[in-house]
Amino acid sequence: MKKIETILSIGIIFKNEIRCLERCVKSLQTLRETLPCQLVMADTGSEDGSRDIAAKYADAFFDFPWIDDFSAARNAVLDRCTGVWFMWLDADEWLDENITELVEFLENPQNWNRYGSAYLTIRNYGTEAMRDYSDFYTCRLFRNDQGIRFEGAIHEHLSKNAGLGYPFGQTILHHDGYIGFGGEKGKAKRKRNMDLLEKALEQDPDNLLLLIQCIDSSLRAEEYVKRAVEGVENKLPGWERYGPVIYRAAVSASMKQEPEERESCFQRARELFPNSPFIRIDVAYLQFFTYSKAKRYADAIRCGEGYLQAVTEYHNKQIDPKSMVGGSLSMVSSNREAQVRVYLAEAYFQEKQYEKATALIDTLDADALEPGTEKVAFSIIMNLHCQSGLDMGGCMLSFWNKISNSAEAKKLLKTFQTLAAHCFTPEKRNAEEKVGYRHSYTAFLPMAGKCEIGNAAALLHETDGHALTKQLSEIENWNQVSIYAIAHALEHGAQYPLPDRTVTIEELDTLASRLRRVKGAAASLLHKAVAEDLSSWPKLAWARSLALSAVLGFDWADETAGAQEMVYSEVEGEQLLRTFARLEEMFISRCYTEEMRQGDAFWMLPPMHRFGCYCAKAFQAKDSGQDEAYIAILREILQIAPQTKQIVQFLFANAEHEQQQARSVELLEMADQIRKVLEQYPADHPAVAAIKQSEAYQKVAYLIEGTESTAWNEWVQ
Repeated sequence: MKKIETILSIGIIFKNEIRCLERCVKSLQTLRETLPCQLVMADTGSEDGSRDIAAKYADAFFDFPWIDDFSAARNAVLDRCTGVWFMWLDADEWLDENITELVEFLENPQNWNRYGSAYLTIRNYGTEAMRDYSDFYTCRLFRNDQGIRFEGAIHEHLSKNAGLGYPFGQTILHHDGYIGFGGEKGKAKRKRNMDLLEKALEQDPDNLLLLIQCIDSSLRAEEYVKRAVEGVENKLPGWERYGPVIYRAAVSASMKQEPEERESCFQRARELFPNSPFIRIDVAYLQFFTYSKAKRYADAIRCGEGYLQAVTEYHNKQIDPKSMVGGSLSMVSSNREAQVRVYLAEAYFQEKQYEKATALIDTLDADALEPGTEKVAFSIIMNLHCQSGLDMGGCMLSFWNKISNSAEAKKLLKTFQTLAAHCFTPEKRNAEEKVGYRHSYTAFLPMAGKCEIGNAAALLHETDGHALTKQLSEIENWNQVSIYAIAHALEHGAQYPLPDRTVTIEELDTLASRLRRVKGAAASLLHKAVAEDLSSWPKLAWARSLALSAVLGFDWADETAGAQEMVYSEVEGEQLLRTFARLEEMFISRCYTEEMRQGDAFWMLPPMHRFGCYCAKAFQAKDSGQDEAYIAILREILQIAPQTKQIVQFLFANAEHEQQQARSVELLEMADQIRKVLEQYPADHPAVAAIKQSEAYQKVAYLIEGTESTAWNEWVQ
């Protein structure tokens, strides 16, 4: 047998493709090393350095002036090809590394006699992340002895039937040339395509394939959709082949129409082409989310189940490849499938089909979850756990493991932790108890010892102080554990600081600061802390951190509270400052020598230490009745710790309020005394007139005369 010098010729035309050309030709390298191949490349007018790449890799390279005709350029390449088989690529495509079946097919001469062409999948990516894609099944190889030529100025096609087509199932050409096609980036390409397509359509207005290509390239696709649908209904040539793709476009366009029109389009597509993958997959996807959004859950379940069945058949190569020719299957990517699985699980939940919802969540591929979809999946697990009676702890652990090992682990785990955090709040737990639901945080119990979310759940589920102390001692990163769970542990008797662990002042301050988020926790823990034996360094430091946190978190400028609240706030605020000052004084006296607390050395202390010292001096002056000294010290505080201005203003206002109260008591007593004197004389007695002319009477006249005369009695009561 005569040795075949070239089995496969590969043709590429290009213009200014420096971005992707080398990727394309490099992807062919393994194939060229495995089989006798020939790479023929034509440049249609590059100015960006693409020519240098082509010259480096091509077996034959030539210039072909661009004449607005893709077929002419393809044919010029074809004329220079000598291989038994011919395959063509675009520069923005690249061959998948799995070339096994392609090589096996081309190495077997028996296939050359039986088949005249071969079909493969072109995977068109829609985003830079290349997670979302559509699959286009098309002929890209034919035997180069059949006199076949390319026809059509754009979206070129073969001049005649290339014989029986071999259906490749694993061979893929990846394509990213349509990323951004609908935006500014693709403006020039859209215009080029539409100019050529409209010229072709003028010559052949009933060509359904041209209408599909116009739908894909135009931003005003509605007019072409309408013409194409009319062509299908009128059974123009090719209507059975191209009808499913056209009706898929019609369904997509109907998303902007009224529900009745949309429903009519759904039904007509299924009536005409019930077995087409474009209807069973793409239309079913659109129909599913339409029903899901409208909360028509029973209809959504029917469409969602049908979609998943069809997608499974597609991936298992159980769908006739011929039925996929004519357009791209748009809803077959793993992230689209994951979307349907998640929202179908939600529909199952709404219809109380809990077992089905759980089974579907268990099938999720974490790598396929799009932003937002993982939140819905998480919510479904939580709702099932709380409301269905099913314990979803195992499912939650599985979900956690999946996202932990996914390519997007960092982003997914952050979302997971954010959503889980809400389950530990008292508000969430109280709301669940009110309606009789199981606590959602218990779904994380199987994760205890595996991650901090599970550790938080275990803390919240325990009430024994000794057990809680042990659990706290096993936590690696306290900052990643819910503060509500930590507060629960401390409030239920867990020892802190832990007896077997060294802790820094920074760690104490951080934890105390976080506790401000838990209503009432910091106050109750501070009360317990100051009752402890503060001769212990760790316990004193912890009490001091709690007091500092409470001072920094107190609302010193609350202007919205009513009179009663303000009185309470003044008492509570001053008591808090007294506690803080006492603890600071104890802490500083142990940390710093007397010399360090005097003179210029005093200014070496941290600001809040200086503030604490002066607060202690101020309260000593106040308690000894030295009001002027108290006010003077407050003024000094503004100099040594200006960041405490609001606190000092609070103390000034409190002192002024106390002075006003003291003055009010004096006046009430004076008014009562004068009233008693007046009662000894008749109203017309000269002594009465003299008393009323006195300076003392004038100060309290408003309290004696009118309704204010009862003020003293009301106050003493």
